[in-house]
Amino acid sequence: MAIDRKKIINNKLFILVAIIVIVLFIVISLLIDDNKSKIYEFELEKNGDSNISKLVINEYMSSNKGTHISESGEIYDWIELYNGTNEDINLKNYGLSDNSKIKWTFPEITIEKKSYLVVYLSGKKKDGLYAPFKLKSSGGEEIILKNPSGTTLDKIDTIALDSNQSVARNLSGKFIITDMPTPGYPNTKEGYNELYSSLEVENNGIKISEVLVKNAGNFSIDDKYPSYIEIVNTNDEEISLDGYYLSNDINKLYKYRINDISLKKNEVKVIFMGENIDDEN
Repeated sequence: MAIDRKKIINNKLFILVAIIVIVLFIVISLLIDDNKSKIYEFELEKNGDSNISKLVINEYMSSNKGTHISESGEIYDWIELYNGTNEDINLKNYGLSDNSKIKWTFPEITIEKKSYLVVYLSGKKKDGLYAPFKLKSSGGEEIILKNPSGTTLDKIDTIALDSNQSVARNLSGKFIITDMPTPGYPNTKEGYNELYSSLEVENNGIKISEVLVKNAGNFSIDDKYPSYIEIVNTNDEEISLDGYYLSNDINKLYKYRINDISLKKNEVKVIFMGENIDDEN
């Protein structure tokens, strides 16, 4: 029987192409898995010494739904820098952006050695540490930090994040995804606890005096059965609650912003959930 050399050659080519495709598939899979291994961890470490010894982008959040607010009381996404050097750094004219073109430069401000600095992504021009751009929660962008001469000091490729998650460097410099963001504090369990301890304030006389968690027919308003929180002012002076927040989630402390309400001495205010408060966050 005659040997079909052409058929054998074609089969060899087919086998060779198939082997190349399989090898490429394996290599790409390994690269993807390696990329995931750089980020897809979730546990914060315990306190320790950081291996980071330079100025870096240390943490970012691209879908802030109430875990952190700016000093002016607004909810924005944010980027945190960490100065791992042994010297204070004046950041004036350093640049920050979500692409290669610098969109915002720092004002006159110094980040102290071994310290943190949070920049809020307001998406509009605003005095202070507010950058006029935003990040997509779906990822696929870059965060770039440059010095005044235009040299790139650090760059991060953003990834998709759920609401209130952040991407943070651990003490060894490896990125993790965490449900325990720590803006302005070390990316550790102790740093997370320090952040929430810092939010505790002395009693200013505003108290939650009563809570109805589930209205099982107790009363109705416009054929609805809302739950409520009752607040009382035990001070001798009137207090405005504008900028106060209510929440039922320790990881989302700024869940509901109270509208402009003032309470006189011993005045009681009932806040119906979903009625008198802003629950859009």
